[in-house]
Amino acid sequence: MRTDVGNPFPRRLVAAGHTAVAAYSTARTRSSGDGPKTIEYTWHLYDPASGMYERTPWAHLDVAPGMRQAAVLEGPLPASRVGVLDMKTQRVTHWIPVGHPVGGVSWSPDGRRLVLTAYDKNPDVIGPGDPGSCSRTGYYVVDAASGRGSFHTLAPDPDNFNSRQDLGWSRSGTLIWARPRPCPRRASTT
Repeated sequence: MRTDVGNPFPRRLVAAGHTAVAAYSTARTRSSGDGPKTIEYTWHLYDPASGMYERTPWAHLDVAPGMRQAAVLEGPLPASRVGVLDMKTQRVTHWIPVGHPVGGVSWSPDGRRLVLTAYDKNPDVIGPGDPGSCSRTGYYVVDAASGRGSFHTLAPDPDNFNSRQDLGWSRSGTLIWARPRPCPRRASTT
C-alpha cells in the first residue's frame, strides 16, 4: 500500500494492491455576476518517470486500464479531437478527429476502445436559472489505436438535472451506460 497523507492532494503515487490512482481533478466554480457559472477542472496525471502527479493542461481526461495511456481533451470544451497520450513519455502519440465535438471520454475495460460523449456546448457551463440544461447530442465508440468509429445520436435525459451527462462502460465492456438521474428529493413534513 502507498499513501501520501502529508499533502492535501497527493503528490506521490497512491495505490493499494493492484489498484492505483492514475489521475485526479480538482474543481472550482467561476461566475461572472448574473451570467453563467463555469466549473473549471484542474487535472493531475501520474508521471511514472518522476513518480509524481503532475498538473496537466488538459480540460478533461481518462486513463486506460494498466496506466499506459490516457485519452485527453483540449480546452475549451467541447473539443474537435481526442489525444491518446503515452503515460511513460507524457506525449500525445496520435489525435482522433471528431465531426461532433466531445466533452467526455471513457476507456473500455480492455483499454482498446473509447466512448466519447458529444455536446453542442461546454457541459461544464451552467446558465443562470437554467440548471440541468444538458447539450449532449450523442456519442462515438471508437477504436483507440486506429481512431475508427461511428457517431450515434443520443439526446440528453430530460429527467437528469446534470449539465454533464457523460457515458461510460459496463465492467464487462459489452455495454455503455449513462449515470442514473438524481434520486428524487423527499419532501419533509413538520
